[in-house]
Amino acid sequence: MSDNLFQGCIYFLAGLFWGSFLGLVADRVPKGESIAHPRSRCSSCQTRLSYRDLIPLWSWLTHRGRCRYCGHPIDPFLLVSELGTGLFFGILPLVFSGLRHQLVVAVFFSFAFPLSLIDLRYRRLPHALTWSAAGCGILSSLFGPEKLLWSFSGFLSGFLLLGIIAYFYPKGMGMGDAFWIGAIGTFVGATGVMETLFLSSFLALIATIPLYIFTRTGEKNLSWHKLSLPFGPFLSISALLIISSPVDWLNKLLSAPPLNLPFLA
Repeated sequence: MSDNLFQGCIYFLAGLFWGSFLGLVADRVPKGESIAHPRSRCSSCQTRLSYRDLIPLWSWLTHRGRCRYCGHPIDPFLLVSELGTGLFFGILPLVFSGLRHQLVVAVFFSFAFPLSLIDLRYRRLPHALTWSAAGCGILSSLFGPEKLLWSFSGFLSGFLLLGIIAYFYPKGMGMGDAFWIGAIGTFVGATGVMETLFLSSFLALIATIPLYIFTRTGEKNLSWHKLSLPFGPFLSISALLIISSPVDWLNKLLSAPPLNLPFLA
């Protein structure tokens, strides 16, 4: 267990740097900008950031979340991306035993997290990321117990289900959601798609009810569309739970031996 903790710390540090890149992806892809050029720069003064400025969390801690050149606040989504990815990567060796399983989950997360951030901010899921995720899911099936047909069937079942809804009811569901659940299907298969849709719908309902209840009572003509939430993050969370097999890793954590730390003896 102690070895896993040490590995988790290494994964956490690596996740901070990778999360900085995912934040860049979430910022540039919706704008149609390249993720390779130009180099990172302040969105306000356009000053090119030095390598010191690119160290995860450094600017937040030393400059209180502001650009050290112009003092403009740094996008909080970058902090969320860095910390979120670092924490998620940090728990990988604690709950997943195989390197392949860790890699597959990390790859899926690398698409799910920026897509969720984009959907929360822009209410869209760029096809460039959803199609790339689908390609990675199909490739991962070639190196594991799953078969290529299993991955393709997962894509088709997910895409067709939400694609039909998006076609006939575009105001309630976008094609981005259809492509994203299709990409999820390449990782979880057709059965996993059904589980993901059920769980995501349940989570979305749970998240929407408090918004409806605590909305100002004086507002008239309140309707559900005013409280609409993007569906992409719920799909991402549900798919991560399905891929992670929470029952299996919870049993693993509960059955793990206690830590042998000398200073606690």
